[in-house]
Amino acid sequence: MPLTTDVVALRVKHRDAEAPGDLIDRYWGILYAVSALRPLQHMVVSTDMLVWMCLTRAIRWMNNLVRVHSEGRWEEVQEMIVAWQDAWGNDARAKYAEARFTTLTGIVRGATEEHDAYLHAALIKALSDVQA
Repeated sequence: MPLTTDVVALRVKHRDAEAPGDLIDRYWGILYAVSALRPLQHMVVSTDMLVWMCLTRAIRWMNNLVRVHSEGRWEEVQEMIVAWQDAWGNDARAKYAEARFTTLTGIVRGATEEHDAYLHAALIKALSDVQA
């Protein structure tokens, strides 16, 4: 989760930027360390894509953590991340997902706050709270 928090924080500062190579390398390093995958060639991805990749991988790992450590907060964290991912967009489904994310985290979007700025700032806060 610290990598995801770092990437989201970078994304807030540099919107639509290319993700730095060291963060991409950290992502792949973590992935290779916990799986049987072989390294791929270095690829260029945006910070938004790297956030998505980190969260998608985290959700997969949490499936195992929920099964093994059922008394932990992993299921709650997974549900929050899924709601955050589903909240992207402007259709009814995304609005329901944003409301669910707000309910799960207690983080409310400001009246004049841009949608993507709110989602990135809220994810940083939510993940930081989980790590605390």
